[in-house]
Amino acid sequence: MATVQHSAKLPLSFALLAATLAGCAMSGPSATADADRGDTATPRVLALEECLDPDRARAWALIDSDALLVDAGRHRYRIDLAYACPDVSTATAVLFRGTGGLGRVCGHPGDAVVAANHLGRSSQPCNIRSIETLTEAQYQRLLDDGDLELTGTIGDAAD
Repeated sequence: MATVQHSAKLPLSFALLAATLAGCAMSGPSATADADRGDTATPRVLALEECLDPDRARAWALIDSDALLVDAGRHRYRIDLAYACPDVSTATAVLFRGTGGLGRVCGHPGDAVVAANHLGRSSQPCNIRSIETLTEAQYQRLLDDGDLELTGTIGDAAD
């Protein structure tokens, strides 16, 4: 029977610890936020023609610290952030950073909202958990029910 030396167990335990910590780090705030909301389903990625084109975005309204409405002309959206993003509540402008096709925001990992203050300084990106298109009636109902005001400042993603 082979004997295992104590020193051989030490590296294995460090490897297991490292793997466990890496798994925890990957779950991050978005997994926690999803679990808190009871939403563990993978959000739907919009088809390219449905995606938010940052150049067409003309107004936005904050629903709460982790959700906003966006008016992009023909299309309207509800964007849920991966976690509360307090910088958005004090922002004078927002930028949309898309990682999918043509820089559009479709709900791909890495899509984000970036808040900017009155000095033009941008905050850390707030990752988007989900984006959904809304009908004009749905959009208006959310504005009315939440007594929300639209903010007309949309920044340029190239800033």
